[in-house]
Amino acid sequence: MTDNETMERLTWLRICGPEGAHTRQNNLESIGRMKSGDPYVTLGIAAVEEAVRNGERWNTTALLDAIASVTGCSKDPRHTVGQGYISPRATLRGLRECARKVRETALRGGSIFFGTGHAGCLVACYQVIADAARELGAEIVHAADGLEVQSWEFVDWVGDVCVVSNGSGLLHTHTQAAAEEVISDWGKVDLAVTDHGFLGPIVNRGIPTVAFFDTNDPAPALAYRLGLDITLVPLNDNRPNAILREAGLVVAEEIRNQVLVA
Repeated sequence: MTDNETMERLTWLRICGPEGAHTRQNNLESIGRMKSGDPYVTLGIAAVEEAVRNGERWNTTALLDAIASVTGCSKDPRHTVGQGYISPRATLRGLRECARKVRETALRGGSIFFGTGHAGCLVACYQVIADAARELGAEIVHAADGLEVQSWEFVDWVGDVCVVSNGSGLLHTHTQAAAEEVISDWGKVDLAVTDHGFLGPIVNRGIPTVAFFDTNDPAPALAYRLGLDITLVPLNDNRPNAILREAGLVVAEEIRNQVLVA
C-alpha cells in the first residue's frame, strides 16, 4: 500500500485520526494529574517526575506543546471540547521508527522485551512485531513467569508479550512492579517495546524504549522532549486486539521490506 492508503486504513480503523477514545477534556485533565506528580500518569518515569516539580517551566502550555509536537493535536489549552486527535502521519512515522529500532536490534542479535499494560488491546500488535524480530535473530525476553508482584497481581505472558494477570484474567494496569521484576530476573535488555507502567522502570534504567501511547498518556511525550532514549508511537490504544494487530503488521512489513532492500 502507499503511505496515503496506509494512513487511510489506520484512520478508518480508528487507530488514529479524530475519533480517539479519550475526550480533549480528559487529555487536559491527564496533563494536570501529571503536573501534580500522580504516578498513574507519570508512569514512574523519574525524569518526568523531576521535570514537573519545576512547575514554572513545565506549565500546561509547555506540556501541551510537547504532546502536540508528537500527536499533531491542538496546542491551544482553550480547546477543551471533542475527542483527542492523533495525526495519521504521526502514527505512521512512529510505526516506522519502531520498525527501524527493532530491526537494528534484531540484526545484531540483541534482546527485546515486549510488555503491555493494555492486554485487551496491544498483545496481538506486539506479538506480530516480536515474530518479525525473532526471524531476524532477536532474542525475545521471557522472565519472572507467574511471579506475584502485588496482592493477586502476577507477571504473566501471552506468547512473547508480558502482561499482568489476577489469576483469572488479564488486567489493564499502570503498575510498575511487573517491569521491575522482569528486568531484575533477566538482567539484560537491549530494547523494550512497551507502554503504560512498564515504561518507568525500563526508561529509568536507560534501556532504549519504543513507547506506544494514547492522548491521555502525556508522560512519554515529555520524556521524549527531555531527551530520553524513547521512540514514540502515538495511537488509540483502546481498540480491540484484532484491530490493533493491524498496526503491528505495518511494523512487521516495514521490518521485512527494509531487510530485503538492504
